[in-house]
Amino acid sequence: MCVLSCLVKIGGFCEAEMVFRSWEDACRRYDIRISNVVLGAYVRNGWIEKAESLHLRTLEKGGRPNYKTWEILMEGWIKAKKMDKAISAMKRGFSMLKQCHWRPSSEIVLAIAEYFNEAGNLKDAKKYIKVLHRLGLTSLALYKAVLKVHVHGRNPTLDILKMMEKDQVHLDEEASALIRCLNQIKGGED
Repeated sequence: MCVLSCLVKIGGFCEAEMVFRSWEDACRRYDIRISNVVLGAYVRNGWIEKAESLHLRTLEKGGRPNYKTWEILMEGWIKAKKMDKAISAMKRGFSMLKQCHWRPSSEIVLAIAEYFNEAGNLKDAKKYIKVLHRLGLTSLALYKAVLKVHVHGRNPTLDILKMMEKDQVHLDEEASALIRCLNQIKGGED
C-alpha cells in the first residue's frame, strides 16, 4: 500500500498499475484498502471509466467495498455527472455508518442536494434532508439547497423549518429570503 501511494503521489501511474496487478495476482485475501489507493488515483485524474472497471474487477475478485470505496466512487460519479450512481453509492456508504465514524464530505453532501434542486425532485430532497438531519450532517448551505427545491415546487414545508430550528442554523440573507418566499406560498394557499 505504501509503494502504491508513493507511486501515485509522484505520478507513476503505469508503475502503480503494474505493482497493483502483481499484488492482485498474488493476494490470497483481497484488501480493499489497497485497491482504494488506485481507485482514488483514477478518480482524482478524471478517469472514471477506469475507476468503474477497477471497482467491478475488485468485486469479482472478492473485494468488499468499505466506506472509503463508496466515498471515492461518489466523488468520481459527481464529477462525471452520474448522479444516480453517486446517490446509490451514498446509500451504500450510509448503510455502513453503524460500523464506523465515517461521514461524507460536505462537498459531496451539497452536490447531491443541488442535484435534487436542479431536477426539482422534492420527494427525494425531503427524504435526503431527513436522513442527513438524523445523522447530524446538515448545514446552512444544505438547507438552502433543499429550501430552493421547495420554493421551485411551490411547496411550503414546516418539517424543514423545524429541522433548521432544532439544528440551530443561523440564517443568512438568502435563507431568510427563501423562508419568506415559502411563507408567502403558504399564505397564498390558506
